[in-house]
Order: sequence, then C-alpha cells, then structure tokens
Amino acid sequence: MKMDCSKEICTPLIARISFHKVLEKLEEIAESDVDYRSDYAKALLRHTGPFPELREGITDLALLEKHKLLIKNLLADLFPTALTHNEIKAAAIPFFNITFNHTERFNKILENAGEDFDIEIRNFDDHQFYVFCCCLILNMYYGYDFDFSRPLFYDIPNAEGIMKHYRILYNADFLEIIPTDKAIKITQEDVDILIDNFDNLELWKEKFPQNSWVSKGFGIISLFDATVESAISNLKSNLLLPHEFKEVIKDDIESIFKSIYKVPDLKIGFTEVNENDQVFTMASFKDITSHILKDCEEMNCNKLFCDSTLKSMMGEKQQLIISDVEVYKANNPDDTRFADRLLEQNIKSCILAPIIKNDKMLGFIELVSSTPKGLNSINAIKLDYILPFLTDTLERYYSELQNEIDAIIQNEYTAIHNSVYWKFREEALAHIKAGNSPDLA
Repeated sequence: MKMDCSKEICTPLIARISFHKVLEKLEEIAESDVDYRSDYAKALLRHTGPFPELREGITDLALLEKHKLLIKNLLADLFPTALTHNEIKAAAIPFFNITFNHTERFNKILENAGEDFDIEIRNFDDHQFYVFCCCLILNMYYGYDFDFSRPLFYDIPNAEGIMKHYRILYNADFLEIIPTDKAIKITQEDVDILIDNFDNLELWKEKFPQNSWVSKGFGIISLFDATVESAISNLKSNLLLPHEFKEVIKDDIESIFKSIYKVPDLKIGFTEVNENDQVFTMASFKDITSHILKDCEEMNCNKLFCDSTLKSMMGEKQQLIISDVEVYKANNPDDTRFADRLLEQNIKSCILAPIIKNDKMLGFIELVSSTPKGLNSINAIKLDYILPFLTDTLERYYSELQNEIDAIIQNEYTAIHNSVYWKFREEALAHIKAGNSPDLA
C-alpha cells in the first residue's frame, strides 16, 4: 500500500496522531504499584519518554514508521497478539485514508492487493468527507448526537484480482477534538441551519473553516468481510438502473459474480428458451453471449442434450450443475455433444440456472469457469440470493420487448390472424435486434 503524505486534503481538521490517552492510562497503572502491570507500564513510559511527539501529536507520517515498534507496544492491549491473524484491524484517523499498526491479517490483505494499491473509502467524495468531519466536531466537542453514519466500505482486490468488500467500523474512544484560534463558535442557530443544508458545502466551510480544528489522538478501525452482501447489493443497484438489460455492461456484472463466487476466471452468459418449440436462442444483450449455443444463433434443445437431461432442465426446471466437465463427459455418454461444446470453450465447470417468471421459462443464466470444481453444487446455492433480481430485470426487459413488437406490428397491420402472428413477430424481432426500421410487408 502506498500512502501519499504530501497530498493536500481540504478538511476542517488538522490530524495529529497522538497516544496521549494511552500514555495517561499507563501513568495511572504505573502509580498503582500493582505487581507486573505497574512494572510493565513504567517500562513503556520510560521507553516513550524521549519522544514527546508520541504525546503531543504526529503530523509527519514518516514518524509512524520510525516509531513502529514503540507504537505496537503502546497499543498491545488494544491489538492482542493472539488475535492478530484473525482480526482485520488497524489504528487510523477517522475518514482519512490513513491506517497504521495493522494486524497480521490486515497486512496480508494489503500485501495481496499489490504495492501500487491505494486504500480509499468507496464512494466517499470530498464533499461528504468535509461534512462528516464537521459532524464529528459537532458530536465530540459540542455534544450533539447527529447520526451521520452510513455503511462505509474498502474495496480491496485479493492476490487473484477478485475484488473483496470490507465494511468499516470506527472506534473514536482515543480521539479528542480541539478548536484552534481559527475556529468559529457554533450556536444552536448555526446547527439549525446546517441540519437542513447538507448539500451546501460552502456553508459548512463558512462555519468550519479549513484547518480550524485539531483531531488529536487516533481511532481504531475494524473491518469485516462483507463481500457477498456488498456484491449482491451492487448487482441489485446495477440491475435497477434505468437502462435496458441488453445494455448492462458485461464486465461490471462479471466482476460482481467473481466477488460473490471467488472464482477469478468466472464468466457469465445467457441463453433464451422457447419452451413451445424446444429451441435455444441467442439473446440480443450487449457483450453477453451464450455458452450453450457457442457460435450458433439457435438450436433445437434435443440436438445438445439427451432426453433425461432435457426433462430435468426444461420439464422440472432444475439447474444443471457440472463441477468437472471431463468427468461428466465420461460418466454421461449421452450428453457428450454438450460436454464437448463446453470443452471447446475451455469450460471445465458450470452452472446453468433457469430464469422463471410466473411459471414461464425465459432462459438460462450461465456461470462458467475454466477451473474444474470452481463451480459446484455447494456454491451454486448463492444463486438463490441473486436470481430474484435477475428474474425481475429479465422479465421487465422481455415485457418491454413484447410491447415494442406489438407496436411495430399494429403500426403496419390492424389485424393479424393468430395462425400467422408468429411470422410477423419473428420479422419484427429481427428488425429490433438489427436496429432497423420495420418492413413487414
């Protein structure tokens, strides 16, 4: 992890990393003369004595490295050695992207992210940062109780490049807020105005000028791995955006699925199904292909799957989960055609899940990987949390598509007999996919 110490940050707070509250507690223990605890506290105070900056406050982040061992010893009670490989924890300045004294597990996470990785809070812009700092002042110095918290996350890639999402929890017990001579006294009238003007950054800067307060001390951040929950939330947000599903960016969706499944080479696909004709069809979604069809536009289902597999997939609407395609091919000679099609695409494991709405099958969402056993019946259960969002989005897309087809047909012809409707629908759909104006004559 890189940390840019020279970067100018617009904030009402001057951050001074200080351990004065820890040192004050050690002084109490030293005076108690209670056996080993007193001796331990006296020894720590003796070692920290020559470095007044540990008490007065550090602004040069290079000193954190210089005093790394001393700081680790000072914070030993807050960072137990027995938990260092389990907890994801560090000392920090709240809302600033500055962390130190990491647990071993946190260190490992940062090492895997790579030397060029900069740790930053997700979707936390300069405006929010400034207002949050002001609210911290209002709460800690003036005694207000503004609930300005919202879920904060670090997005950190692992060694395989899969994005992991960590929820951030702050503890500010060892932090205090001190006004400087630039600080403006805040009145109740000021607070009444500010509470209705979150978006007015200039007003907040007027009441809390830049560098007019000091945050002295340090905070403690604890992270917990919320990758699956966060990824599902991101997927839901992505699918609810006001765009057509065919315009959903494949890379964004695949990245989310990789985070959920922890499979670096996971790819997604989709295949439409015509249940009446028992035909697989290539959907017209941007960059989302069909691994079932590979390079065909459509194909009869029975040309790929044997009767028993089709009965399970189409009749019983079950998922087809293959953890090892080569083993599956050897054990299921009747499905050799499909297994070979997968192997031609270097697919070694896959999950094909039916998308069903109101008992109508829309198609199969495809998760595939070149890693044998990467996708299997155990991690397939994660789809239970995802499919409802995909199903609703696809159902909305197909409903809008049908409306568009009907509008094109009705614009050309006022009445069409049911026996030939399919032909006009086919032509209208072809023109929609091609982006052309319809000519159904």
